[in-house]
Amino acid sequence: MTNETGQQVKLSRPLDFLVVSDHSDFLDGFQQILNGEPPEILEDETVARWHEGVNSDDPDRLFGTWVAKLLLILKS
Repeated sequence: MTNETGQQVKLSRPLDFLVVSDHSDFLDGFQQILNGEPPEILEDETVARWHEGVNSDDPDRLFGTWVAKLLLILKS
């Protein structure tokens, strides 16, 4: 493997853990929110707010929608 500086690097031993992740669930999610398609996703109040926020020319509105949801998640 080549690192960012162009040096060849190799682990001296294999990693001793396994990660199972579901990040693929969001590969198309943001594009759907941005476009509001399929229309059914806008039936969810939070998704509708995010759709309006990301399509707004007001940066405070865009930033506020994401931060508000993050704070709710962190508090729960």
